[in-house]
Amino acid sequence: MKGGHTPGPWVENGISDWYPDRYEGRGGASWTIIRSESADHDLAIVMTTRHHEDEQFDANARLITAAPDLLEALIRMSNEVRLCGYAGETGFEVWLAAADEAIAKATGLPLKSQGDS
Repeated sequence: MKGGHTPGPWVENGISDWYPDRYEGRGGASWTIIRSESADHDLAIVMTTRHHEDEQFDANARLITAAPDLLEALIRMSNEVRLCGYAGETGFEVWLAAADEAIAKATGLPLKSQGDS
């Protein structure tokens, strides 16, 4: 995907040439690697300070690794709703507008206009 994100799947605690899987540092800080399975390289380091609970740290890492799957699913669902003719029905335009905003935010592409499919 030229100019786009690294394709998924992304995984947490991927083995890295530079970092161990998970690090517990001084003062309770910790980080984990987010890695691309398909591109075989590190994408990000999720870091937390001692002020965050382990559950929140793990939840943040899971959300980041799910991002490509969530984006793909949202694009497919949005397109399907439009193809099935529901785009103009009450309620659907609100959800499609929210989906379009999220897709534009994730991809950096311009927001879809009402006439786009």
